[in-house]
Amino acid sequence: PLRLIYACPEGAIAGMMVRGNSGIKTLADLKGKRVTLIPASPGCKSLHEGYMAFGGVTWDDVKVVQVSSWGAAWDAVIDGSADTAHCLVNSPKAFELATSPHGIHWLPAPPENKEGWAKLNKFCPYLRPYKATSGAGISPDKPAFIASYYYGLVCYPNLDEELVYRLTRGIWNGYEIYSAKHPTLKLWTREGALKTDHFLTPYHPGAIKFFKEVGVWTPKHEEYQKKLLQEEAVRMKK
Repeated sequence: PLRLIYACPEGAIAGMMVRGNSGIKTLADLKGKRVTLIPASPGCKSLHEGYMAFGGVTWDDVKVVQVSSWGAAWDAVIDGSADTAHCLVNSPKAFELATSPHGIHWLPAPPENKEGWAKLNKFCPYLRPYKATSGAGISPDKPAFIASYYYGLVCYPNLDEELVYRLTRGIWNGYEIYSAKHPTLKLWTREGALKTDHFLTPYHPGAIKFFKEVGVWTPKHEEYQKKLLQEEAVRMKK
């Protein structure tokens, strides 16, 4: 098992991309289309299966295009041998498609569609709705309603509590320093450090010690922490 120290809920912003001129506008439109699948990647299978479920589509409803890697999946959409693949909005391959004669379109997963999100989260419980305003083919005037999943700084449960406490304190107090070093580091905010609603990893006691010290660890966090630890204990017995 692992323990979470610090989280970035906007670590990865991604969705299902298609050619802009494909005529595929929604996830429901994937019925009868060519969907990429990496046989050796459980992540690819669950992501694509989850997004299809959002639109009421299953593997039986589509034509599976087996590929060897994520790179091959994106290339398949670009060269037209497949219709869709999951991709980060800032991926070079997404920009390659966006700047091609075909353009790019991100199949929307609107946050107001609670039923769709419930279906998607059955396969990918770590995903959360996200309104992207930058990325390939995306702008503030043309946002994409897709998803984000968190990045986390993690460690083993037996890592020294005082060490983790000091590390957490350093990240918390150092935001103004490190956020200026790279655009993605701006996403590692104090506000995001404890957004645990879609996290699957319990926090380390050293991190909790610091969060309690600064007054941001709430009863809700404590309740969720206990839930995750209980679920982990059950898994470890299997």
